Amino acid sequence: MERFHSDQVRKIWQRVQSGMAYTPEPAPPAEMYTGTGIPELIARGQAEQVMLLQLSGQFSGKNREILRQMAKKAQSHTAILRGICAITEGALPKLQSPKLKNAPTAVLLRRCYGHCLQSLSEYTQRENDPQYGSTFQHMAEQEKNHCRILLALLGSLK
Repeated sequence: MERFHSDQVRKIWQRVQSGMAYTPEPAPPAEMYTGTGIPELIARGQAEQVMLLQLSGQFSGKNREILRQMAKKAQSHTAILRGICAITEGALPKLQSPKLKNAPTAVLLRRCYGHCLQSLSEYTQRENDPQYGSTFQHMAEQEKNHCRILLALLGSLK
């Protein structure tokens, strides 16, 4: 399985953001995993879900349904992460709901792709976790598919 390096993902993410100020927090190594960073993953998943739903409104037919299914998977990832956080931290994190930001379709697709890449990197780093590794591996596979779909949609824009 291809591994994404943090520096590579960070550089791609900065290009995706097109000059927007953003400094991602470094992820802890998989062997140091203690539940830290999960609230950030939850927040990213919520933002991804909002963007996917917003994007689904900008497409029609099969592409709209694909984006809605992706949003459901993002919601599922968020629920799983909240469950992990509840077990490891003993409580659910209190996070604000992400706000919709109007942007052209291509910009939203790039932002969403950046979120997916970051999630993929984080999930991949946690695949060796003794308790939740298989869960993170499953979510990483789904994120890979999301990345492919988003790139195809971006490439199909006129």
